[in-house]
Amino acid sequence: MIAVSLINFSDPIPLPRRTIPAKWVTNAANSMQISAFRSCAHVLAAIATSLYIAGRWMAGFQRTIANRIVREAGSDFSGFA
Repeated sequence: MIAVSLINFSDPIPLPRRTIPAKWVTNAANSMQISAFRSCAHVLAAIATSLYIAGRWMAGFQRTIANRIVREAGSDFSGFA
């Protein structure tokens, strides 16, 4: 009973203060922004590459169809080819 009364419950337990330097916070924020920008850039590059490949494929496909039409039509469409 005496030991309990000697403990002062109003004082908080002193915890070691571990502060994070502001430099670390700014570095983390900058690296997160850079990584988000890089991932966004990679997604945009992948979309652009796929559109480019699809466009090249469609151009080749159209050229093949046009050549087939010209070949099957004979010399009638020779001026348009």
